[in-house]
Amino acid sequence: MDTPAAAKVAFSKTRTNVYDNGVDKGEYVYTIKNVSKGQTVKWSVSGAGKKFVKLKYSKRTITGKTTSNRIYIKTNEDVASKNAKFKLTAKV
Repeated sequence: MDTPAAAKVAFSKTRTNVYDNGVDKGEYVYTIKNVSKGQTVKWSVSGAGKKFVKLKYSKRTITGKTTSNRIYIKTNEDVASKNAKFKLTAKV
């Protein structure tokens, strides 16, 4: 019986400073290049700051040579977000 290969991490980014003087950071777009049509990318957020982050897509099938995802950071001026970090990961 063949065991499927583990998903390859295509992208990993850690962000700090989720909170900036009570102002929400807003919206960011992250793009992965050199992927193949038909592959599936699973996006995830981890870390203490993940409760302030919303992903547009958690899973996406690639239709070209790149794929992107949009994240939204909303702190609602919560001081707990001041020292919070989160890690955004995409696995193919």
